[in-house]
Amino acid sequence: MQITWWNGTSELKNSWLWRTEHPNGTGEALSEITLILERAHLGKVLTCRVNSTALDTPLTRSVEIDMNLAPESLEMRPQGSSHVDEGGLLTVTCVARGAKPAASIYWNSEPAVADADEVTEVTPNGRRAFDTVNQLTFRATRKLTSLSCFASNSVVDEQKVIHLTQATTINVRYKPRIQRPGKIDAIYKVQGGSITLYCKYEANPASGTIVTWYREGRVLAFDTIGSRFSKASKDASILRVESLEPSIEGRYSCSAENVVGRSDIVDVALVKVETKPRVTLSVDPATAVSETLNANVTLMCLSERDEEKFRAVKWFLDGELLKRVVIPDECFENGEEKPHQSHNR
Repeated sequence: MQITWWNGTSELKNSWLWRTEHPNGTGEALSEITLILERAHLGKVLTCRVNSTALDTPLTRSVEIDMNLAPESLEMRPQGSSHVDEGGLLTVTCVARGAKPAASIYWNSEPAVADADEVTEVTPNGRRAFDTVNQLTFRATRKLTSLSCFASNSVVDEQKVIHLTQATTINVRYKPRIQRPGKIDAIYKVQGGSITLYCKYEANPASGTIVTWYREGRVLAFDTIGSRFSKASKDASILRVESLEPSIEGRYSCSAENVVGRSDIVDVALVKVETKPRVTLSVDPATAVSETLNANVTLMCLSERDEEKFRAVKWFLDGELLKRVVIPDECFENGEEKPHQSHNR
């Protein structure tokens, strides 16, 4: 008696055969074959064939190989880095091939994608396994940097192996956004001095971004003859103002523009220019007094400009500071000195 194993028309070797012969001339035989199953064996038919001189034709028995398979591959489309403008629709597809049972696909992103539309389709692949196609569509946000998909099924989970994964980087382009400074406090500078203002923004792409400055809503001209305004950075985000005069007081604003678009105009500073006081010293009485008379002498520090009011006065004797007089803010109404306020003495 002979027992052989066949895979289609190909004979399989390395089988085991045990024979038992009985005194009456009969016997029994047992054949066993061990296969290390591979993906290619799915759906194959194994045949056990028995030949004997007592048989006119061989006896055959067949078995079809059926087994579960982990996903064979995972593909992400489009591959590599994806580019999209902020708010634009982005569709990414992941395909898990050759799984039995069909693979499940799930996603992960940084940060998480909100309000995504997800469509899954499972189809036989012609090799008794299944392909899973998962399509994710969402609107891009400026914080999105990466997206990953993963594929798994019961075989992966039972064997506790790593899930298949594919990843892509997301480059979301967006127009500049000016970092608002919050409350705009007045910046006081002395006439003839200088000031540096900053327009801070975030943008993608940042390269090529240009900042435009405004004073009281009107565009500032840079680097022209006689101009006090100059840009201290390539993108003009740093504004330098020289030789300050009251004529350039006002609310300073900026906007920024790149290839995607232009930002809103945002106020960044309120500049006030204080002129240097021009004073005269008044002495009363104007004539010399006798020390023996113990008379009072009144000194008054007066502004040469009628409209100018002092907020602080320092008195010196032979170059040494005698006294500093500060006029409290409550002594002023709407920036003007109250009528009853006297001159500093």
